[in-house]
Amino acid sequence: MKHYYFFLLAALAASGVTATAQTEIAQADTREQLLKQSVKLPFKIASKQQVQRFASYKAGADTSIISEQPAGNYKIYSRTGSAVYSDWDGLYAMDQSSFVAEMVTGSNGKVWLRNILTMVNNDNWVKGTLSTDGKKLTIDPDQYIAYDQYAQSYMQLKHAKLNMVVNGTDTTYTYVPDGKPITYTVTDTAIVLDNAATPGEGLAAFYAGGDSNGKWANFTDVNTVMRPKDVTIVTPPAGLTTERYSVVSTRPYSDGVNTKDVNWVNVGTSGNQLYISGLSSSLPADTWVVGNIAPDKKTVTFPYGQVMAVKHAYLYYIMAADTTVASSPWGNYTSYKLGGELSLDYNDATRQLSTPRVLVINTNLGQFLSTDTRLIEPVMSPFTAKAATPHTPVIVNVGDFWQQEGDYSLAFTVSPFAEDSTILDPNHLYFRIYLDSTLFTFTSAAYPTLSQDLTEIPINFIDNDWFKVSENMHFTYIQQNGFSRMGVQLVYNDGSNEKASDIAWWQMPNTAVTSVTTHKATKPSGIYDLTGRRYSSTVDLQPGFYIINGEKKMIVK
Repeated sequence: MKHYYFFLLAALAASGVTATAQTEIAQADTREQLLKQSVKLPFKIASKQQVQRFASYKAGADTSIISEQPAGNYKIYSRTGSAVYSDWDGLYAMDQSSFVAEMVTGSNGKVWLRNILTMVNNDNWVKGTLSTDGKKLTIDPDQYIAYDQYAQSYMQLKHAKLNMVVNGTDTTYTYVPDGKPITYTVTDTAIVLDNAATPGEGLAAFYAGGDSNGKWANFTDVNTVMRPKDVTIVTPPAGLTTERYSVVSTRPYSDGVNTKDVNWVNVGTSGNQLYISGLSSSLPADTWVVGNIAPDKKTVTFPYGQVMAVKHAYLYYIMAADTTVASSPWGNYTSYKLGGELSLDYNDATRQLSTPRVLVINTNLGQFLSTDTRLIEPVMSPFTAKAATPHTPVIVNVGDFWQQEGDYSLAFTVSPFAEDSTILDPNHLYFRIYLDSTLFTFTSAAYPTLSQDLTEIPINFIDNDWFKVSENMHFTYIQQNGFSRMGVQLVYNDGSNEKASDIAWWQMPNTAVTSVTTHKATKPSGIYDLTGRRYSSTVDLQPGFYIINGEKKMIVK
């Protein structure tokens, strides 16, 4: 038995996940993707828990979790080693090489590292100390790195070993703290996690509090090596003057009437360089790209693979792509092929920037990833707000939240354009809810993220609890009963002008009427689950209910 145990440890030390395979898993954010792109280890785990990544981990209210970047010298590091995690049927390992780590060096030997544990990449920082000779980095023990809302427990960093438990004929494995300090050996070329020579040992997360107190939190990194990476994040020059631009692009996967999306950026120039911020809604608003203005001032070129930001341990790049439209049993879809550097044409008369290609923000230099930002045939124009009447919203679905009467989930889409085709400023756009003929009030008591009672909610207000937005799809929850129909209305209000759409009505099902609108409506497009997450195609959908091109459908496999 002992001989077999060490065989398993050797398998872990050489789990077989190569850098080549890893290029296919950057930005994997679902259980199915992780399992497809990882190597299963020959271990039977002691406790079974489904892997959760990204959404499960957030900074808790405890101030010991460091969410803001400390002051100091900032560097980005590449990583190698194995990331081990558990799932229902065993342990899996994948290579760390598509992920990066970040370090800030302060005064008096203080250092901070971000996303130090691969699978808990929630952008929180941990603190440590550098020895006086600069050759040893020690991480403060038992730091909180995240709050797991599924386990309702904080997670702590500890050095750990793989532990074998024999119970009769049943042998299982889990990670346990081994009492060793978390230290790294530092050289000019690498930062190496100590004890890597011992198979199975590494840096792990353990629960602190709740029913899972002291248990392994399913994530361990082994054989980690971090090396300085020559990466420069774009920063604008001090005092750069910018102008607000709208970005109109073609919506992918769309065969409906409303086939355009609108995004918002800030544009500024300094010498022969043009700066743009706000291209990706998934990145901070002050994330920038910079392009070189041609001598004839007719084009602006952005170098291929320019790094915009680091988020969740991924580098974000800007580049161009080309599209083709293909068909499937579920309808047409858009496929993408990366195509080098991005070049925007500049129209001196209109001051517009445009390209007939696709502007892509991607976390992989060699493969387009469907979860990333893509703007098809974007046209960027200087924007001046104008009051206009919004299109009537389209109610996609009203459902019983948790199958309980009085708790309803509402999904609806909105057009970024007014009825006269004017682009509406989202900063002046709100929605109202009607139950029968009564205007519904969202109270701060029932909706804790609101600071006051409201009858109008800003259209892009998000708390990821009661209010969610996914592109042009909006989700909220209504806690009320005793009504026969529900309505949604859009209102444009800039303080001087108010323009309201017609009300879109949804008849409750006991009247046998499915949906009613009082005005012309556009057909929503795209594939969403009932929490607002968008999918690129139906190929990898798990069984369940989805909103597909505006209709609620069930996937059965």
